[in-house]
Amino acid sequence: DSMFITSVMGMNSDFQLKVAMTIVLCLVLMYTTVGGMISVVFTDYLQFVVMSLGLVVTSILLMIHFGWSNIVDTVGHIKGEAGFNPLMADSGIGPSYLVWMFFLGLISACVWQTSVMRATSAESEAVVRRTYSWGSVGFLIRFLIPYFWGVCALVFVWQHPQLKGIFLPANVKVDSSLQLRAMPIALSSLMPAGFIGLLTAGMLAAAMSTYNTYLHTWSAVLTQDFVAPLTGNRMSSRTRILVARIIMCLIAFFLLVWGLWYPLGERLWDYMAITGAIYFTGAFATLTGGIYWKG
Repeated sequence: DSMFITSVMGMNSDFQLKVAMTIVLCLVLMYTTVGGMISVVFTDYLQFVVMSLGLVVTSILLMIHFGWSNIVDTVGHIKGEAGFNPLMADSGIGPSYLVWMFFLGLISACVWQTSVMRATSAESEAVVRRTYSWGSVGFLIRFLIPYFWGVCALVFVWQHPQLKGIFLPANVKVDSSLQLRAMPIALSSLMPAGFIGLLTAGMLAAAMSTYNTYLHTWSAVLTQDFVAPLTGNRMSSRTRILVARIIMCLIAFFLLVWGLWYPLGERLWDYMAITGAIYFTGAFATLTGGIYWKG
């Protein structure tokens, strides 16, 4: 989301990216500490409405501009069979990656903290079931359509020699952070001016709804499951809210420094995969044992 927003706005330097995301995070922190779960639900709903409109209209416009046969032929020319078969090693995916993603998706649906927070906030089990059933359809669409946009961006770059030299130079490996800017640059060139503004607003809403969910979720977990037990659960509701807001500010500061301004010195996805595996392993074992083991 951050790459998309800054690329569309022409902010291509690393410093501009950090400043823009710092401002966004501060805004999210401000309304989340005041609004709590209500603000999370409200912004998520707005995100769904704006993004749904943007996803559908953008996909239709891209299909009209490129044409399905042109997209298929270009991908086949660039990637060959590997462009259509994810089981091939040259596709960049392969069987082991697909299996990994399958289990990652299965486990994260059960223990991903933001999903669990929404489930535990529902009024009944029936609501939770409907939320997961219909939500899975939305997640599938949200994943597949941006992939299609990425394919269209590949076709767009391939058809423009200047961009091709930047994003697809011969015998040169391009940095992944640069490749991530190809799609927003292509969309900003293809979409009407007014509509690209709507789409950017949708991406901004998506980023903000993600931030506020994490801030609210982890502050609630630390308050209820760590701080409150240390006090013998004698904290009043007002005190719990105050503690949660303080923790929320600390989490935001950690996200800002560690996730944005501090150079990790390694591949970001590798870092996320390792830390995610540590959390998912313990959380999934706890959940499975709690449901199926009487002890």
